[in-house]
Amino acid sequence: MVRIAGVQFVGNADKETNIRTAIRMVREAADRGARIICLPELFSTMYFCVETRREYFDWAEPIPGPTIDRLRDVARETGTVLIAPIFERAPDGRYFNSATVIGPDGHLIGKYRKSSIPLMDTARFAQV
Repeated sequence: MVRIAGVQFVGNADKETNIRTAIRMVREAADRGARIICLPELFSTMYFCVETRREYFDWAEPIPGPTIDRLRDVARETGTVLIAPIFERAPDGRYFNSATVIGPDGHLIGKYRKSSIPLMDTARFAQV
């Protein structure tokens, strides 16, 4: 039987705090026998997709990039599969809410990209 862990924590405005929290919780889940560990959506930031602010785009990173590279090391160390959703800045300048899948050997297995639409104009839709 494969044990799966869903990690949950409240995001902080400080990215480094979130990354350290995630790494600590991944290690705890692995110590408890989890072999597949899923981090919260946009785990390295606060969940910001309810509004649009220019400064949020500064939080985006490439994949691979600094945050995912750190998690690749943790996946290798713990021998776990990690699902790590971050705010991705693609090479072509587009932005995605992406879930990166990292194998137990630290290699990127793949990623799932989705486009979230922050802050829809509900007044406009109410008129329809």
